[in-house]
Amino acid sequence: MNSQNHNAKKKTLLLTDEPRTTEAILCRSLFGNFTTHVTNREVKLIDSCEEYDNIILSSDCIDTCTTIYNNYLLGKYRLHFLKCTDIVEEQFDNESIFAFTLFNLELFSKKSLRAKATYIANNSIDDIGKDKYGDIFNSELLDKAPLLYINLYRVIAFDKQTALIKIFELLKDLDDTKISTYLDSFLVLILNSNSTIKFSETLISYYEDVDCIESPHKYLIFQFLNKIYRKINKSEILKINNRLYPIISYCLSEDVEGEYVDLMNSYVNSFPADTMNLITNRIIIYAKVLGNHKYLEAFYSNLAQPKTKLEHSYQNLLLKIEKLVDTQKLSDIPELELKRGVDQYIKFLKDNNKPDKCSPMFELLFS
Repeated sequence: MNSQNHNAKKKTLLLTDEPRTTEAILCRSLFGNFTTHVTNREVKLIDSCEEYDNIILSSDCIDTCTTIYNNYLLGKYRLHFLKCTDIVEEQFDNESIFAFTLFNLELFSKKSLRAKATYIANNSIDDIGKDKYGDIFNSELLDKAPLLYINLYRVIAFDKQTALIKIFELLKDLDDTKISTYLDSFLVLILNSNSTIKFSETLISYYEDVDCIESPHKYLIFQFLNKIYRKINKSEILKINNRLYPIISYCLSEDVEGEYVDLMNSYVNSFPADTMNLITNRIIIYAKVLGNHKYLEAFYSNLAQPKTKLEHSYQNLLLKIEKLVDTQKLSDIPELELKRGVDQYIKFLKDNNKPDKCSPMFELLFS
C-alpha cells in the first residue's frame, strides 16, 4: 500500500485503487486535508487505517471493502463511500447489509459529481433509507430480504447476471403473493436509480440464456418485465432491445390456456403497424410450431399482408412450418428444440449466419 501525506494530523484517509484528480478535489471540498493510500489488491489491508477518524473509500476490491466496513461497524472510524462498492455479505447481519445496500443504491442514483458530493456530505450509512424505504425495513418477508436487495443492487450497479440468478433462486419457491410483493419493492429501487432500461435488458439477456431449457426463472422474468413495462411509458419501452422476446416466448411456450392473450394483445396493439405485423408473425409462428391453439385463434386473423423483406421472410417461414406440421415431421423433436430451431432460423433470416450448433428444427427449415 502506497501513501502520500496531505496533512500532519492524519485525521482523514482516502483509500483508493488509483489516485484521481476528481476524487482529490471532492475529498478536499468535503473533508479538508486528507491522506491518500493506494491499495494493492494482493496485499492484505494494514491496520494503520485505525489511526484515522474518517475513512473515505473508493475501491473495487471486495476484500478491502469488507474489512473496512466491518471495522466501521466496530466503531473504529467513520466511513464515507465515494463510489459504489461491494462486500462479502455473509460477514454481516441483516441490518448492516440493508444499510450498505440502500446507501450504495442512493449513491448510484446520483449521476453528477455535484449530486454525489451533496449526497455524501448530507448522509451517513447509519440512518440511510429507514424513512424512505420503511416498507422494506418493516416487511414481514425480512428473512430473505437482505440477500435479495444486495443482489438487486449488484444487478443495478454492476450488471451482474450471477446476482440476478441468486435473486431468482431465493424467490422461486415462494408463493405468487410474496413474489409479487418483493418484485414491487424491487421496482421502487430500480425506478429510483433510473435503471429501468438497463435492468430490463439484463432480464431479457438472461431469459435468452435459459429460454430453451427447463427453468423456473422464466416465469419470474416474465412477471418482472410485466411489472416494469406497466410502470414506464411507451417511449422507454421502445428503447429496450428485444423488449417483447421473453413475453412472447413465455406465453407461447407456457400459457396453453390463453390466460395472457389479452395482455399480449395489449402489447402488440401498442406498436406501429410494421412492428405490430412482425410481432404478430412471430406469435403465429411459435403458436404453429408449439401447437398453442389459443394464441393461434386469437392472432391469426390479425396477420396483415407482408410489405417489407423481413415480413416476407417471416411469411415464408410460417408456410414452411405449416407444411412440416402437416407432414408430422416435428413429432420426434422435443418442444424446446423446436423453439430453439425457430429462433436460430429467425436470426439466420436477419444476419445470414448459420449457427455453430444447429437444432434439428433449424436443419429442417434450412433444407
